Amino acid sequence: MHVPLEWLKEFVAIRVAPQVLAKRMTMAGLEVTGIEQVDGGPVFDVEITPNRADWLSIIGVAREVLTLTRGLFDQVQLRYNAGEVLRNELLRTQIESAKAENAVLEADKQIILDTANLNILLGREAQQSLVLIDQFTYQPYDIDPDQLLTQALQQRTRRVRQTAGLRLGHPVADSVLEPEPGRDPRSEGRTDQARSRI
Repeated sequence: MHVPLEWLKEFVAIRVAPQVLAKRMTMAGLEVTGIEQVDGGPVFDVEITPNRADWLSIIGVAREVLTLTRGLFDQVQLRYNAGEVLRNELLRTQIESAKAENAVLEADKQIILDTANLNILLGREAQQSLVLIDQFTYQPYDIDPDQLLTQALQQRTRRVRQTAGLRLGHPVADSVLEPEPGRDPRSEGRTDQARSRI
């Protein structure tokens, strides 16, 4: 999986060199097999193990980098306690860690909302989980635009008539709506009216 460093920086403040971050990610179990330069920015090539599906998104990787950032904060805390680091450095690290954690939590919340909205659009329960697949199949169809337009107009006419019938309080069957081939329903209505007058 390719993970651009710039995307990670949207969630976590990263102040180390890409090579250092790649080494730390690899040591944490998120194996970085290489770093490529794409459009002037580093992109990590990450191997995801099958048992860590939570790393299959930028948010999942950012969550892991956030854990590493918390580890750096703990190191700064220890160095501050030992008198090696000034208090403002500790506070700055603490603020960056809190901002990164908030960004990841906001992204998680947005994913939940987007998943619920997508499920609603698909006519499913909002809380149903989505199953992602890595392959999409494309099947070309020969579509005649004139035929599609004709079908759409027929469907629209049928729906308008059904809606009108339901508004009047009686359901209208399709057989009533569809005239028999070769017969003009407007002329039949006139002849029925003419017969009733005689």
